[in-house]
Order: sequence, then structure tokens, then C-alpha cells
Amino acid sequence: MPATGFSQIEPELTSRLGQLAINWGVIENWLGHLLAALIGAEAGALSVVTQDMSAATIIQISKTTISIFETEHPEFSAIRELLDFADEIRGERNELVHGIWESTNCQPGTALVQNSNWKKAEIIRERLVTTTELDQLLIDCQTWIDSYVELGLKFNFPRTAGSTKSIFAES
Repeated sequence: MPATGFSQIEPELTSRLGQLAINWGVIENWLGHLLAALIGAEAGALSVVTQDMSAATIIQISKTTISIFETEHPEFSAIRELLDFADEIRGERNELVHGIWESTNCQPGTALVQNSNWKKAEIIRERLVTTTELDQLLIDCQTWIDSYVELGLKFNFPRTAGSTKSIFAES
């Protein structure tokens, strides 16, 4: 056992957790670009505002903005669903990244992750995490990114300053 009193977590788990952090960085960046498109702002300029905002706040602001247009454009519900999916991924990611990991007495490829949250009925929660579960969350991240590109092409986001087309559209 290391000097910290915690067991060493297997590289099979930590490499997946690291990839999750990298993938979430992409999603978080794209969420800011989506918000910029929704409010008609230049993405780089808006990032000055959003850089200190949580992803949960950016998601909520985006959903509020969509609700303004959704009655005239019911097809925007697809963007709302994408934001809901991002919020689900965010919750899972936060539990894993901010949790306390322990693998003593765990089977290979597993670890216990403990979270504390005074705002929840179950203040202290412990769950067993597996490589399979982390792999599924990584698949969810990729699915989200693929859906973002698809919707970006349909609704022309994200855009560079002065452009009306998505950066994903062919020139």
C-alpha cells in the first residue's frame, strides 16, 4: 500500500479514466461553441465568458436559449436531447473524476469509488466501477461527439466568425 494509505489503481482503469477526462474536454469545448451559435456570438469571444463557467451552467443556459426558439422550431428538440445526453455524461464523469478510488479487496479490473454530496439523499455513495463501465462511458462520449457533428451540419454550428456554415461542412 502506498504511503498515502490508498491502494494503487490498475492502469487498465486509470488509462480509461484519463481518456474520459480527455474526451470530456472535447465535449466541454463543443458545448461552449454550441452556446455561441445559439446566441449568435463569436465562439472565441464567448469563451472569455464561459471559461470560468461549469459545464452544467453552459448546458442549462443553452437549454434555456433553445426553449425560446423551440416553439417555432420543434426540430431544435434534437439539440435539447444532445444537451441532456451531455448532462448525463457529465454526471457520470464527475462521480468518477471527483470520487475517491480504492481497489483493496477488489477483483482485477474493478475499483470502489466513493462520492460525498450533501445535496443528495444518499450523502456518501460507494459504487463498484469496472473497465466495462468505463468503456461504455467512453463509447457514450464518442456517440455524443458524432451526434454533435451530425447536428452541427444540420443546424450550422459551430461556426467561425462571419460564417453561416458549420466548420464540419465541406468547403
